[in-house]
Amino acid sequence: MEQSGQPVRTAVQLIAKEVEEAGCSKWDVLKIIKALGEEQDMNLDGLRRKTLQLLETVNPRAAQVYASFNKLHVYTSAERMEAFDRGNIIKSLLRETDITRGVAEKIGSEVEDKVKDLDINYLNTPLIREMADVKLLEYGHEAIHNQYTRVGLPVYEVRKKIENEPFANREVLLEFNWLQVIPARERQFHFSCDYSVSHVEDFSTRPLACSVEPVFSGDSMGSAVADLVEHFSRLQPLHSLPLNLNALNVLVSRQLPRGKKNLKAAATLLCRVLNALYPVSSQAFARPSVGLDLFVREHLEGFSKQSNQAFDFANEFIRVYCEGIEGMRFDLVTCVESKYQLKLLDNRLFSDCKMNLLNCRASAFRPFNGLRSHASSFLAFDASLNLLLQALSFKDSRKQFDARLNELCSSLASLAQLKAETLKSRVYLQHLEPGISSAGNSLDLFGLFDAPRAFREGLSEKEYAEEAQSILAELCGALDESWSFSAQRNDASTNRFAAHLSEKLGFVAEPRKVQQEFQRFNATSKKRLVFRNMASTRSELEEFLGENTRLITFMKQPVSAPTPAEAPKTGN
Repeated sequence: MEQSGQPVRTAVQLIAKEVEEAGCSKWDVLKIIKALGEEQDMNLDGLRRKTLQLLETVNPRAAQVYASFNKLHVYTSAERMEAFDRGNIIKSLLRETDITRGVAEKIGSEVEDKVKDLDINYLNTPLIREMADVKLLEYGHEAIHNQYTRVGLPVYEVRKKIENEPFANREVLLEFNWLQVIPARERQFHFSCDYSVSHVEDFSTRPLACSVEPVFSGDSMGSAVADLVEHFSRLQPLHSLPLNLNALNVLVSRQLPRGKKNLKAAATLLCRVLNALYPVSSQAFARPSVGLDLFVREHLEGFSKQSNQAFDFANEFIRVYCEGIEGMRFDLVTCVESKYQLKLLDNRLFSDCKMNLLNCRASAFRPFNGLRSHASSFLAFDASLNLLLQALSFKDSRKQFDARLNELCSSLASLAQLKAETLKSRVYLQHLEPGISSAGNSLDLFGLFDAPRAFREGLSEKEYAEEAQSILAELCGALDESWSFSAQRNDASTNRFAAHLSEKLGFVAEPRKVQQEFQRFNATSKKRLVFRNMASTRSELEEFLGENTRLITFMKQPVSAPTPAEAPKTGN
């Protein structure tokens, strides 16, 4: 065992199973394990190459089989790259049709032979199904073919549909983008879990998200609600994630009734309307944000005459939101430019409410889905980078690790640019073109605080934080200011990466408490990284706002009831 307690060379155990399946005897497997145990500086791919070299000497026939195993990979519908297994064809035929096992096994074997004869760059499950369908027809099983065949659209038809109007068919668009739009290198990085691209189905048709400022034309709360509903119905179909609202209290200030009691009724109405407009989401990554401002942004200075009314409404909206927080389908974010603006909030809110505060001291950030933030009004592209996988793969060479990060960042930058250019060509998005041209990009960093531990054991907490900052600085140098970084906010990619590390490397990624480590970051690092700090006291909140910490959640810790031993004594 290593000092960390992790199993030594868990990847070797995986390879041992593979060579056994390739036809090696137990004696041959032991030879391979012993030889690989001497290699301390190879990742899984390197170990597999070494294994093939050893097999060519130890068991040439098994070497041929093992080489074919490593050549045949399938890009699955689960967005994983798996070794080809004809058993999956047999299983799906038996599960989906009335075919007999004997015929299913014959077709699975013949499809495997055909795949081995072809040099296919992108072998995916739809193509394998098509090959099986052809075999079914060749053997006269038309009825079985009709049960097993896919129902879809030709590439030409999809291309025509997405040119002039939105097209919503996740399965079709997902396959179209992997096959026709996204380059092979980027597709490989995604499927091998080096990084993960969010909402691939919308890559060529919709930007990820926007933080909008609705224009309310009337002078009553009723007209404001009607305008809000119309705004949602027009813009929501054009974006992957639910709409976010920016500076809602300032924008609606002209429609607000006078008097605190009337303000509460208006806040209750808007909360209910928004909850009805937003879908129920099980992913924190997708939850929309509604922003309230405790300052007036430059481009909204025309609303300044109603600023006091806007700040009073913010207090009422926060209170109403917190009263029903368990049923709310959106996150509420209060934006401030300085800690002194906290005085605009009712002191009672700091006793009763949970509040998310966005620190706009460095820039007038807008709130986005999943408690992200950006200075732009649009996010065009989002991805997650698997830093922990890179650290485990190149843990013996920081130089190679840095080179790999730069390669992946270059790939992500080109992919984001490709998406932006593709979106600008869409006729139905022309009215959003100025926003798309200046749109930001978002990158979630999986394993930022764990990667240093993969490099070196026994570092002090300060050294760990310095190493994490060094990795972040490498990323900041590779990606420009249009990119906003966050730490492990995408729950979908987090689960995907964790499963990959466990299955492929035998490494169990455990969630860790990292706020203390983030607090050791310098001001420059805090400026680029969106990390949610938790504050339980007013002084902690003010301290974080005084720094460049961008996102703070304030929640006063409940006072626990005294235990019997601590309870005050009464009587004589």
